[in-house]
Amino acid sequence: MNQPSLKVLPLMVALCCMTGCSGMPTHSAVAAPKQPPLTASAIQRRQDAVIDAIRQGQSEKAKKLAEEWVLENPKSATAHMLLGLCYHTQGDAASLELASSGYNASRQFSGQDMWPHYLAGVVAMQRQNTHQALEHFSSAALADPDNIFVFE
Repeated sequence: MNQPSLKVLPLMVALCCMTGCSGMPTHSAVAAPKQPPLTASAIQRRQDAVIDAIRQGQSEKAKKLAEEWVLENPKSATAHMLLGLCYHTQGDAASLELASSGYNASRQFSGQDMWPHYLAGVVAMQRQNTHQALEHFSSAALADPDNIFVFE
């Protein structure tokens, strides 16, 4: 197995687990000014569109969709997390920094969602920062101690 596949594998596993996950935030705390709040079904459609584009290897399309969502709804934890994931799948050092920023923003708005913590831990591992990775993985476990995925 080549090296890029190993880098993407944890992301794809997380992406598969996030789809339909009850722990995923499905709403934003505050809608963008002059726009009505998105309905739960509209949020789900946006989330599905970004995830589908990532799965199909259309990283630029996924990134554009996630960026638009973040601009329209800057306090959406899910939008920030998926934008981070778009950058994370690119794998280079600059993209990992942007992914980390997206996960940090998502953690700020998500409350007790485990995914931004877990994905930030994956970034830290890829950067070979074991101490920081352990902190993120611990936070993920504390956020959702019943989710067995965190302990694998």
